[in-house]
Amino acid sequence: MASVQLYSRGLDGHRAAYLGFTQRLLGGYRTDIKGLMFSSNPAMFLMIEESFALYLFSALWRSLFGWKTVGLLFRPKPALYGVSVRLKLKSFLLKQLRRVAVVQTLSIVPASLDSRIMEIADGWIYDFQLWDIDAAAQQKFLEISGSQASGDAVDLLQDLSRRAAGKKIVVAIGGQDKNKGFDDFSNFYSAPGVRDQWLFASGGKVSEDCQVYKNQIEAAGAHVLDRFISDDELMALYAASSVVWCAYSENYDQASGILGRAVQFGIPVIVREGSYSHRFCQTEGIAHVSLGAQIDVLNALNELPPPVQNNLAERFRTSSLNSLHIALWGRSVSESNG
Repeated sequence: MASVQLYSRGLDGHRAAYLGFTQRLLGGYRTDIKGLMFSSNPAMFLMIEESFALYLFSALWRSLFGWKTVGLLFRPKPALYGVSVRLKLKSFLLKQLRRVAVVQTLSIVPASLDSRIMEIADGWIYDFQLWDIDAAAQQKFLEISGSQASGDAVDLLQDLSRRAAGKKIVVAIGGQDKNKGFDDFSNFYSAPGVRDQWLFASGGKVSEDCQVYKNQIEAAGAHVLDRFISDDELMALYAASSVVWCAYSENYDQASGILGRAVQFGIPVIVREGSYSHRFCQTEGIAHVSLGAQIDVLNALNELPPPVQNNLAERFRTSSLNSLHIALWGRSVSESNG
């Protein structure tokens, strides 16, 4: 099989981890615009939203020579339901690309959650962050969870345990803003009885427009780490969690790496009722509670199912890897290995 070119405009945020993971997974290498234009090796855009015009142009250019191009679509919902001229044009162009056989747009939101996704995509995979944790990372998580490691991660875990004093812990992980539902996270902590039974904590920079919610929730007794969080500290936050906050805004209705990590570690999640994440949890049998506008927060939290060990990640990996092989090389994994 020809090596796959991997295109990512930058390496900020999750992009560096995505690139490293796909390089190991597919035996690929990072490419640039020159490679996209002049190499016959199959090419994959790791996130077409960051370079949509380049994806469109290079895919059509490469199709003239029969060269395969694959693009991962992170946010299908805006293109499907957006009303702006830009989003309607994006939807139209994605639909037209479906007519080009050597171009494959793959959604990282399963089509089972919204049948309309297949109007603008040729297929789908599970988000990498639902199945990318290897045995070494799982072992490290277990060591941190059992306080068998040392350093900042265990210090953070023990600090949260002391603050909780026997209460269960709801943790919001990563950068916090209104898209991540930090305003609701703060307001829900004020619901009657919640603080008596639960500790709310967050780890990650809080946006400027959410500082008022940060002050509000801290005054109520929550613990907010408004700073950069290391990878080990992220594991400690998961390890401390009774449940992970994933009840994001309607404007952020897309695949969630935070939810993906929680699923791989077997930790229940809180999701927004009716969201893609909610439907995903229902479809895949993931332990969760859903929050709506009129819900009794305390009762919802108290009905939370316990953490469970599952083998979902392996199933997600097998399905996704097979879809990627077919899109890139026209053969399933078994056919490629055979």
